[in-house]
Amino acid sequence: MTESITQRAPWWLASTAGIVRRLPAGRYRAVRYAQKLYKPRFIASFPSSAQPSSFLCDFQDCISSEVYFTGKYEPQETLILKRLLGCRGTFIDVGANWGYFTLIASACVGPGGKVLALEPDPRLGALLRRNIALNALSQAVFLPIAAAAAETEVLLAGYAEDGENWGISRLVREMSGVQGPI
Repeated sequence: MTESITQRAPWWLASTAGIVRRLPAGRYRAVRYAQKLYKPRFIASFPSSAQPSSFLCDFQDCISSEVYFTGKYEPQETLILKRLLGCRGTFIDVGANWGYFTLIASACVGPGGKVLALEPDPRLGALLRRNIALNALSQAVFLPIAAAAAETEVLLAGYAEDGENWGISRLVREMSGVQGPI
């Protein structure tokens, strides 16, 4: 994830996303089809945000593509976060992935607030760090650590490179056969 990404999506892909957002049904089938049309990573913007944020979008990740095409991810949680988190507040994003909630929370708390983004997977951490830098978020701090009930050393069973959900990493006690989550 160290390649330089400066391009935005082509106009036709942005138009496709606008159409997908307006579909009354079949939205996710349309997303799955559109994902196959464009492969390179690109800079995308949150389409329905009062304070625009950008993120590096990769259609290989289902969360990233869902945000690009539908404008949101976990809409109930997003709404609750926006309603509860005020200006100059503090938010801790545990398992921040590429930073969806980090970016949303940073817009809510503003420059006077603080957002701590914890992400132990170095691949996602690099993407999260770039998304924070892309938006010049001085209130957001990336920490390459995991959260657990006690201080301990455990193994990280990260997401599969060829998988479509980058948010399924977990901490495990032993790697042989990837036994039980912590």
